[in-house]
Amino acid sequence: MKKEYFDYIFVILVYKKVEDLRVCLQSIKQQVNHYKVIIVNAFYDQTSLEAIRSIAQKEQCNFLNVENKGYGYGNNRGIEKAVTDYDFRYVIVSNPDIIIRRFPQKSGAFGDADIVAPCIITRNGKHQNPILVRDHSLADVLLYEGYKHKLKLLALLGIACNKLLREVFWLLNKNKTKRVYGAHGCFVMFSKKAIKRLSPTPYDENMFLFHEEFVIAHKAKAKGLRTVYCPQIRIAHQEDGSIKLSDILVDEQEKKSMVYYYEHYRRK
Repeated sequence: MKKEYFDYIFVILVYKKVEDLRVCLQSIKQQVNHYKVIIVNAFYDQTSLEAIRSIAQKEQCNFLNVENKGYGYGNNRGIEKAVTDYDFRYVIVSNPDIIIRRFPQKSGAFGDADIVAPCIITRNGKHQNPILVRDHSLADVLLYEGYKHKLKLLALLGIACNKLLREVFWLLNKNKTKRVYGAHGCFVMFSKKAIKRLSPTPYDENMFLFHEEFVIAHKAKAKGLRTVYCPQIRIAHQEDGSIKLSDILVDEQEKKSMVYYYEHYRRK
């Protein structure tokens, strides 16, 4: 049986953020043509479940309710449904707290990109893409050692390495379509080719939250996939995007994810 085709399948993983989801869906409706939305609810409570299911029904979205087993788990379930039920050009994994400001409709607007990293701007004006300009082994070592041993200075140096590359990139390539290493995870586009090569699941479900971009970038490079920064797409991310120095090394889940990433991917 031939699958229904859409240019874009959105996978939106939601945890409680009912109002954000409403705004996100409205922006998709205004800016994107020929799409389908799969809403994945990471279960919090019955009230939010029913509210999110109601929105999905009203907006004619597919709806999945899953256990809250993490960011990768929820997104993988949505991607699996996209692959099983539909044919498509791109699967777009999106947070609910985004607003699409501009989205090109021309066929081939993204060239030969396998993974598309759009221009993402936070509420306070910070640019979040490319989250990783290039594969930077020193930065990864510093982050790993800093998080593993709770050495804030090393973690800060690792963050600074990636930030410096990002600032130079922005100075030279602000409005250019350019190949990069890693795309920010709040809104990332995977071509059908990318989904196939990153199979069986793009996201590593052993990481509950944080640093999934590092894994995707590493796997994409290993599979010969092209990740491209595309400023023609503009996304507003409704977080402030700031990193407070006092918060570094505080989140235990963030530490676990970085240590897991390094020990299971970089050391191989």
